[in-house]
This record gives sequence, structure tokens and C-alpha cells, in this order.
Amino acid sequence: MKARDDSWPERAETARVGDVSADAAAPAEGRAPVFDRRASIQDPDPDGFADVRSAPSASSEILTVVYEGEVFRTFQQDGPWWQVRTSDGVTGWMHVSRIYLLY
Repeated sequence: MKARDDSWPERAETARVGDVSADAAAPAEGRAPVFDRRASIQDPDPDGFADVRSAPSASSEILTVVYEGEVFRTFQQDGPWWQVRTSDGVTGWMHVSRIYLLY
């Protein structure tokens, strides 16, 4: 099992992705995203992880996985696939149904 990165301290307040306020907008086109939201996975696979993929598609390459309880970064986005950045710096895509935002 992958070691957990404790550099992003846990907080008790959490919300499902749909509960995020509308004022958190995606970055303007042409600008690099700012991964300003801490998140963890919800409803992990039976093995206790969720896939991080190379493109916003279930058929794209799996770059890495995020384990249950592991914290990663994301930002407010539209659509079913959100860009994420893992604690070890891998940037990829995760289906929004797996994302649980931490406040």
C-alpha cells in the first residue's frame, strides 16, 4: 500500500462534489489550472483505490491510483471527468463520481 502524504493536514469538514459552491470556477481558457481543492476518493473500487487516467476517458491509460484515505488536489470543473494531482505530483483525470472534496 502506498504511504500517505501527511503534508496536507486532514480537516473534518467534507462535502460531495455536487455540494461545492458555484463561485469556485474553472481556470480561464489557456491558463494553467490551480489545484486549490483538497480531495479524497469516495466509493473506491473493492480493492480500495480509484484510478488516475491519462485522459478524461475510462479507456485511457491508468497513470497511477489513489488509495482510500489518501489526499489529492483538484479544482472546480464542469463535466464528468476532473483533472487531479496526486500527492506525489502525478497529474491526470478521475471520474467525478470518485471525488470527495475536503474543506
